[in-house]
Amino acid sequence: MSQVAFPEEKILPRREMTAGPRRADKNKRPREGNVVDLNQRIEAMHKRDVLVAWAFVIGLWCAMIFVTIATWDLAPNGAARILLLVGGAIVLIFNTAAILAMLRHYREDRDFIYGLDIKFQDEARGRG
Repeated sequence: MSQVAFPEEKILPRREMTAGPRRADKNKRPREGNVVDLNQRIEAMHKRDVLVAWAFVIGLWCAMIFVTIATWDLAPNGAARILLLVGGAIVLIFNTAAILAMLRHYREDRDFIYGLDIKFQDEARGRG
């Protein structure tokens, strides 16, 4: 899939970056190793982003639970506590749902999204 959106001759694989400037030969087909390397890099970036997103979700839930416990006695009455619990639950549900939707979008379009990132990272490394 990533080959359609990003032809391999435009994306520099990591192992070719140290070999010096790349010669432009548009008639040559990319080697199979380049495609495998690109797919591995996309997979690694996707896995890292999924782990970070889940860490944020877990951190948000822990923070909200901690704040609820720490401020429980500050609420003036039971009705205020219920209102604060409902508000906190809404924040947790909507933020968790938003992050899950983001992860679903990343999974569906990961070749395009991460292919762009890799392309720009390789270009930046080639200039630097």
